[in-house]
Order: sequence, then structure tokens, then C-alpha cells
Amino acid sequence: MERKHFDYTRHMTKHGQITIIKKKQLAKMLGVSPSTIYRMNKSQSLPKPLYCPSGYIKGWLSTAIDNWVTENSR
Repeated sequence: MERKHFDYTRHMTKHGQITIIKKKQLAKMLGVSPSTIYRMNKSQSLPKPLYCPSGYIKGWLSTAIDNWVTENSR
């Protein structure tokens, strides 16, 4: 019998324990364009994003973005 691989990340996000914010969602939250998010990420002014194995940005942890917004609103 073949056993399926347990995806811990999918399990955590499925039950709402961790939320991942996509680039378009983040742009809308911050009131900027997705291109600006790209530039902010390139200049490392945003928290580090999560990457998929192929190297593309998957999104940002909501807790990291919440902390970043709080620190930068002072």
C-alpha cells in the first residue's frame, strides 16, 4: 500500500493556524501596486517571503506582515 506524504504546511494553513498572504493581497493591504511589492521585496524592505521549490514567491506569513506594519507605523 502506497503511503501519501504528509504536507505539514498545507495542514497548518488549512486549519487557520497560519495564514499566507499572496502578493496581490499584500499590495491591496498596503495600498500599492504589485510592482511596488516586487520592488520593496527586491530592496529587502519587506519581510522575507516564502518561496516554492521552483523559486517563485508563494507569499508572506501574515504574522510577519502584521509585525512589519506595526514596526513601520511608529
